[in-house]
Amino acid sequence: MTIDTIKLLKKLISIPSPFFHEEEISEFLFNQLQEMGFSAYRQEVKRTAKIDGQMKDLVHYNILGEKGDGDKSILLYAHMDTVPPVKAWSDMGLDPYSPVEKDGRLIGLGSDDMKAGIVAILKAVEDIKPHGYKIKVAFGVDEECDSAGAYVLLKSDFVKDCVACIVPEVGTGRTPARLGKLLLGRHGRCRAGVRIKGKAAHASTPEHAVNPIKYALKLIEDVEKIDTGNDPDLPPGNVSTTYINSEIGGLSTPEECMVWFDFLYSIPQTSVTIYKQIEEILSRENSKYSGKTKSGSFPSFKLIDPRKLSEEDRKKFHFRKTPFNEPYKIDESNHLVMSAESAVREVLNMEPEICYGKSNADENYFAMLMPVIVIPPVGGNEHQAGEYVEINSVDVAAEVIKKTITRYF
Repeated sequence: MTIDTIKLLKKLISIPSPFFHEEEISEFLFNQLQEMGFSAYRQEVKRTAKIDGQMKDLVHYNILGEKGDGDKSILLYAHMDTVPPVKAWSDMGLDPYSPVEKDGRLIGLGSDDMKAGIVAILKAVEDIKPHGYKIKVAFGVDEECDSAGAYVLLKSDFVKDCVACIVPEVGTGRTPARLGKLLLGRHGRCRAGVRIKGKAAHASTPEHAVNPIKYALKLIEDVEKIDTGNDPDLPPGNVSTTYINSEIGGLSTPEECMVWFDFLYSIPQTSVTIYKQIEEILSRENSKYSGKTKSGSFPSFKLIDPRKLSEEDRKKFHFRKTPFNEPYKIDESNHLVMSAESAVREVLNMEPEICYGKSNADENYFAMLMPVIVIPPVGGNEHQAGEYVEINSVDVAAEVIKKTITRYF
C-alpha cells in the first residue's frame, strides 16, 4: 500500500486521543499495521485516573508491530495520546479535531505532537523489506501524563532484542525548528509537593494565626533556586510552580497550604539529587520554626512524593506509578548517530544540526536500554491552540528515518 501523508495525518488528528482516551486511535493503528503486512499486537496498559470527578481503573493498549528476521531489531516509537484541547482553540474559531490545511501546514491538535511522527514512521517502513534484522514499531499511550505505556513497553520482552531506537518526536533544542535536526538527549523530569501546616485564627486577630500562604511564597522563591544541572550540551533546566491551594470557610486564616513543583533538569542531576535539595530546604525551614509555640511547631513543612501518596492524598492528587524520567544523552560517535547524519546529508544535501531537548519524553525510558535518536518533523505551538506541522517535513522525516535504518544495518 502507498500511504497518502495528508490523508492519513488528517485522519489521525480527527480521532480525539487525549491521554486516558486512546481507545479509538489504538484500534485504527492496529488495523493499519496489519494492512501493511506487520505482525501486530495489543499490549495491555493498566492505569487509574480521575475522570469526571471519579477514580476509574482503565485498561488501554500500546500497539506493537514487527516484520523481518534476525536476532537484532530497531525500534521505531511514537505516542498516540495528546494533551486535552485548551479553550483557546474555540477562541480562534477552530475545532482541534478538524484539521485545517493552510500555507503548507496542517493545523490541529496533536498534528506535531506527535501524530506527524506516527505518519513519518509508517511512511518510513512501508517499502522496507528487512533481511537479517527486524523492524519493530510501537505506538504508546500516556506519554503526556506519566509514560505508563512506555514503561510497560520498556519492561516487556518486545524490546529485549532492540539495539537502537528512532523517535520522530518534537525536538527543537535551543534553536527554532527546521529540517535536518537530530536530537541526542533530553532533560529529566520529576515532580514534588510540599504541604505547609499553619495555624488558623479569626481574620481580625492575625497575631494568633500562622498563615501558611505567606510561608509558601517564600518557599517558592527558595525552591526555584534549586540546582537543575549544568551539562554543556543540554539546555538549562528550570523549576515551575504548577499548583498552589489554600482555603478555609468564613472570616478566618487558613491552616494549610499545598504547593506542587515540576522540575526539568540536566546531567548530572537526577530525581534523587533534586529531592535531596528540596529536603534540605524543608529541613532548614522546619528547624527555624521548631518549638516556637506552645501548641506545636508552626509553620511546618512536609515533602509529598507523588509516587508514595497516602490513601487520603490519592483522593486529592495524581498518584504516579511509574519512575521519574531521568536525563540522557548519547555520544555523537555512536553508530546510530552517524547513520542518521549520513541520511540527512543524502536526503537534504546539508549538514545535520545536533541538538538536545528542552523537555523530557518517553524516549528517556528507552535510553536506559539502547541508544535513542530523535528525528523530528517541523512544527510548532505544541500544547497550545493552533498547533501545526509543516506537511513536507513529515515526508522528509520519513525518508531520513528510512535511510537511517538501512545505513544502520
